[in-house]
Amino acid sequence: MPEGFITLEEAAMFEGVTYKGMFSRVTRNPQQYETKTQSRESGGKDRVLISVASLTAKARKAYRAAQKIEAKDVIIEQRIKEPPWYIDADLNHYIESNKKKFYEAVELAARVQDFIDYKGSDRTAYAEHYALGLGISSQTLYRYTQSILEANAWAMKLEKEDGQNRDYFRVLALCRKPRETGIFPSLSPEQKALIENIWFDKSFSANQGTLEMLHERFKEEAALRGWDDYPSMKTVSRYVKYIMNSREADSARFLAAKGTREWRNKMMLKGKRDTTTLDVMELVVGDEHTFDLWVQYTAPNGKIKAVRPKLVAWMDMRSKKIIGDVVCITPNGDTLKESLVKMIYTAGVPKSLLIDNGKDYTKKEMTGQNRKERKIDFSFDSETEGFYQSIGIQNVSRALPYQAWVKPIERFFGFVSSNFSKRFASYTGTLTGSKTEAKIPKDIDGMLERGELLTLERV
Repeated sequence: MPEGFITLEEAAMFEGVTYKGMFSRVTRNPQQYETKTQSRESGGKDRVLISVASLTAKARKAYRAAQKIEAKDVIIEQRIKEPPWYIDADLNHYIESNKKKFYEAVELAARVQDFIDYKGSDRTAYAEHYALGLGISSQTLYRYTQSILEANAWAMKLEKEDGQNRDYFRVLALCRKPRETGIFPSLSPEQKALIENIWFDKSFSANQGTLEMLHERFKEEAALRGWDDYPSMKTVSRYVKYIMNSREADSARFLAAKGTREWRNKMMLKGKRDTTTLDVMELVVGDEHTFDLWVQYTAPNGKIKAVRPKLVAWMDMRSKKIIGDVVCITPNGDTLKESLVKMIYTAGVPKSLLIDNGKDYTKKEMTGQNRKERKIDFSFDSETEGFYQSIGIQNVSRALPYQAWVKPIERFFGFVSSNFSKRFASYTGTLTGSKTEAKIPKDIDGMLERGELLTLERV
């Protein structure tokens, strides 16, 4: 092939376009490209060659880099025994983890590429001067040059195979290979599996097993399996901390330790209900809340005792307004009716209700159906009539048991505890709290005898 001319296929590769795209460029702008034809040894249609000088600056630079590599009369498969680390690297992940180093390498790669493209005389003297300007030795500059040329070669080779541009190879070639984590060469796959099986075991997790207990169990199992050697406590601990450094592992151990109910409450990903399309009073949700404080109450038989009052309330899902609130000692069906009537007088009749799964809300007197029937549907049975239907409510649905997150009113009850209950001396903390510090010991009986408790009427 005459010097200075290459085939259309090669030109397309250097330009970063398809052969068809390159052919269209030449056809549409024949005056811009210097071309010539060359006969084929095997006969057939003459091959079209294009002058390198006619290509863009980017393509000419890629061509010169390829010529420098080929000048050594060594093809890439022979020159590089093993692909460099950046061939399979995730570029976005690397940039995210090493932003500063990557962008420093971007600038350095551009400077080294300028040195590669140098066409002047006395290249050795120029290299020394250029390296001094970069603050490195000439040997380091030549090493960087070799890395860039190798990266260019790999980029062109792979681009020829799949058409994907990989100019970023020259930048990664000047970056340090990321340190691999989670390898733990001293642990065999069988030993890793044993550690995980013990750590995530249901009984071990439920008893809040420690790393020391884990290592003891591991040694016992190793002896039963006849292992002559096993990892140290430090290695086992590092491996456990590594696998726990992900939300999935933390969630799995919580599930094993606490069970499905607690896992759903604390760890399961929840969906968000979109209430922006609802009308006011289109959907109302109700529930009961036991106050985290004690008051003085006089029972019907005249006995005075300390009790924790309860709040029955409803929340409009669109406005988040609390309506129909009633404070009582022991809520029942009559209390629930009282709260509904109060809601109707203050806000109107709701179209739909989302009720608690408790027996006061779901008994037949309220729904018109047997409580064991989970689906409540007024529209298919005209003879079915409970209190909900009698006051004009069209639809009623029941929340699933032990899934408090489906009822936003639960968050309001938390607000009540933080901004109301804690202001009273008789506050004792939540009885359902999962942490011991959530419970505050108080001498409630003594406070009752001394008359220090508020009465229910004064709450």
